[in-house]
Amino acid sequence: MTTRVLHVIDSLSYESGGPLRSVVDFSAAGMRLGLQSELLGTKPVRIPDNPLGMERIHSLV
Repeated sequence: MTTRVLHVIDSLSYESGGPLRSVVDFSAAGMRLGLQSELLGTKPVRIPDNPLGMERIHSLV
């Protein structure tokens, strides 16, 4: 069985500070351990060094 995790966060831009960086890094580490992580945000995606891949990050705008 695979554990799936959905992280919901307001901003998907590194300009907003540490919360997004923490979630992205946490998700990437979890994926190496077999978790399936995805992010959902309410603002445009601006993650230049995204270790997850754009297919795992979703924006409502």
